[in-house]
Amino acid sequence: HKFEHPFWSLASLYFDQGDIPLFVRYAELGFEMRSPSPCSPTDPTCEVPTFESDTALNLYNVSLQLGSHAAWHQYPSFALANFTRALQLAERYPRLLDPASPARHLACLRCVFPTETRAAPAKDGCERLQDCNAEWGDVDGRYLRMMSYRLMVCDWRSRAEDEADFARVMGAADLEPLLRSEVGWGIECEGGRVCGAGAQPPLHLWGMNMSLDAVLKMGTVQPLQLVTKIAATGPAPGWGYPIWSPSLPFRFHIAYISSDLLRDHPVGNMMRAVLPLHDLSRMEVTLFVIHEHQQHFAAQAEHRHLLGDVKIRMLGRGPHVSEKYDGAISVEGADAINAAGVCILFDLIGYTSDHRQDVLALRPAPVQIHYHGYMGTTGAPWF
Repeated sequence: HKFEHPFWSLASLYFDQGDIPLFVRYAELGFEMRSPSPCSPTDPTCEVPTFESDTALNLYNVSLQLGSHAAWHQYPSFALANFTRALQLAERYPRLLDPASPARHLACLRCVFPTETRAAPAKDGCERLQDCNAEWGDVDGRYLRMMSYRLMVCDWRSRAEDEADFARVMGAADLEPLLRSEVGWGIECEGGRVCGAGAQPPLHLWGMNMSLDAVLKMGTVQPLQLVTKIAATGPAPGWGYPIWSPSLPFRFHIAYISSDLLRDHPVGNMMRAVLPLHDLSRMEVTLFVIHEHQQHFAAQAEHRHLLGDVKIRMLGRGPHVSEKYDGAISVEGADAINAAGVCILFDLIGYTSDHRQDVLALRPAPVQIHYHGYMGTTGAPWF
């Protein structure tokens, strides 16, 4: 009993990866096959191992989420099984879990589906049905929000429900469910949170059957989240922009921001031949890179023909790769671009990994254009 059951180790792995059905399967197997406890969990002197209490708590919460999701989509048998599991766990671990919540859901379920649940409707359940319906239809639930992970692993078992839920989310006037920094609408960071300024959005959701209006709304989520983060750190600095005309005795300056150029990547490979095509007698070209290995590639003699006199500047990874947003990093990056006197700045990343939208949001160049790095609209006002 002192040691974690192997099934619970698997359950923990699947929970962290977002595979809820497999988490439930192995968590239940662990409870069925674990060695008998030397004391009862109801005993106040009994110390339940952390791995056991963590598994119980996660399974309890997941059961409530799955039950609510099933009840909303009118699958009473599946809802009944999950709410019952949550209640049994609460009765087994009364010092850890609250039996009132699953009991209330079960009462509501019997009110709505008396035939399927084979129980007479309880008066208190019907009286609290409005509260239950609000919880069942919550679009901010963890299981619902993990539809992007189900798409990523080609799990079509609840595709119809996912598309219906996605339509509900996109039809809501409030974008808060899309803006919250938790697993589900983006690639997770430590602790199951979307990193800092937003990381990358759920690219797999573009595989949904969505309208053009929904595509545009999806594109507005990231800028809103990013601008909110930046505004919380104080007012953004103002920049002076370069003035240029053909009569001036210096070259027109354009720049690219890319995490993919100068490495083996589809965007990098397709854009690699573009760099030598610039007329460097008429324009100055700077490539702002994100990774050190891009700088290393540029320094190798065999690659000079790809670059010519294109300047390479290290911009580095932004604050969106950490959980805590640091606006000073964004300002530093924007200042480097602005100080270089860039007239037109091309972004080749969009919202994919290692993006620097935090820099672009500060508008360090007078003209900013996004191209060839993201499959949807950015929805960003700084382009």
